[in-house]
Amino acid sequence: MFTWVSQIGRPLYTQDSVAPVGGGAARQQAQSVLLVDEVRAVDQGLYTCTAHNLQGAKSVSTAVTVVPKAKVRKP
Repeated sequence: MFTWVSQIGRPLYTQDSVAPVGGGAARQQAQSVLLVDEVRAVDQGLYTCTAHNLQGAKSVSTAVTVVPKAKVRKP
């Protein structure tokens, strides 16, 4: 199971999946992808994903920087 938190207060949408891994039916690989539609400057900040299983939990954080779209200059 995965949980995501951020500093922005906006609802976070994720796509989670679990797939079997070779070496036995008891082994699985899971992943969670954070989806941000219509990204805006306010979406910039620290995002933390925490994975939980029977052995405990592990968290990883990353800083997201929003770069403004380049304006096209007409000659």
